[in-house]
Amino acid sequence: MESTGTAIRRIARRGLVIAAASLCAIAAAHADDWLPVTPEELRLTDEPAAPKASAIYLYRQIDRSDLSRWERVYVRIKILTDEARTAANWPNCPRCLRAQTASRAPRR
Repeated sequence: MESTGTAIRRIARRGLVIAAASLCAIAAAHADDWLPVTPEELRLTDEPAAPKASAIYLYRQIDRSDLSRWERVYVRIKILTDEARTAANWPNCPRCLRAQTASRAPRR
């Protein structure tokens, strides 16, 4: 016969396995939700509305859940100058950041 402590540990392990599997499934569901990069966006070299801009927003979306207390910010930017490319290089970003890079030319 199984002791109460052993039964509780077994149930706790199963709960942890189920929680871990659920988190992995949620992360996988959001893994490939990038908008496609259009050829026009790749060719873009300046913005007439902001002639001296070093980078511009192509798209911005904010999703929030007040009940679950989470916020997801989806931002697409186009870097127009080398100075902005240097400033946008965040090797040690303190927050959760997922990024995708699209380029016509090989990176330097």
